Amino acid sequence: ALAAAGITRATINPSGGVIEKDSSGEPTGILLNTPATYMVIRYVPGIGGMTSQDWQDKILLGVKDCISEGNTYLRDAKINSLQAEAYKNLATNGELTTGVAGYIYITNLQDANTVIEKMNDFNANIFKVSGIKLQIDGVMDGGALMYDSSLAASKSAYPYYSQNDLNKIVSMFNRKGYQVTIHVWGDKAVDMAIDAIEAALNEYPRADHRHTLEHAIYLTTQQLERIKKLGIFISSQPTYISFYGLGLQRTVNDELASRIFPFKTILDMGIPLALGT
Repeated sequence: ALAAAGITRATINPSGGVIEKDSSGEPTGILLNTPATYMVIRYVPGIGGMTSQDWQDKILLGVKDCISEGNTYLRDAKINSLQAEAYKNLATNGELTTGVAGYIYITNLQDANTVIEKMNDFNANIFKVSGIKLQIDGVMDGGALMYDSSLAASKSAYPYYSQNDLNKIVSMFNRKGYQVTIHVWGDKAVDMAIDAIEAALNEYPRADHRHTLEHAIYLTTQQLERIKKLGIFISSQPTYISFYGLGLQRTVNDELASRIFPFKTILDMGIPLALGT
């Protein structure tokens, strides 16, 4: 797979991704985060090389399932330009049978500068690109960005952006009126996201921005107070409770485990909470 992708000891890390290498400098086969994994995924039959028509077929299957469960409006929180084009074609042809809000996945500052000029090009009928998706860290299998880096949940964690680049990206899309939804798992990642949103709103205030923290597994009282003050939404997935089971507790310390998914506190504080899959 590495050979097919042309990945060698001389290949540098793509922005936001990591090509793991051993002590002699040879790639181990471990690729971290989308920019790195996509270097190989794009060559995998049935996954890589997808055309707009391929994505249209898959989208129609997904939409059919969602409608069968009573969902009448969908939020697709991580799409690329090809998938956005597929949505647009379906909407234009009248084949998209429910409204969809799409969020373009951004991996670095250069990517953001390119995408922001094309955001409106994909809108058609009942499909709209409402904003962007950012990802600051991974998940609890070692990629959650925590203040306590000795935890099993954060043993291989690293920030996918510098705070400076993150601030710039959030700021440029906030100023243009778009929503920004940010994947955060660890407590340090949450603070990075809140800091970026706060800086953007201080620079260009918006009353109903609807910027969102995605997942936000472990939240402190101080973080929740900042989230409420800034009008940030939280979008979380209770399915992780059954999906990861006790791993949610075992990979962190007792203090963090005691505040996993504080949904009732979030609701009691009046913070808008969305539950998804």
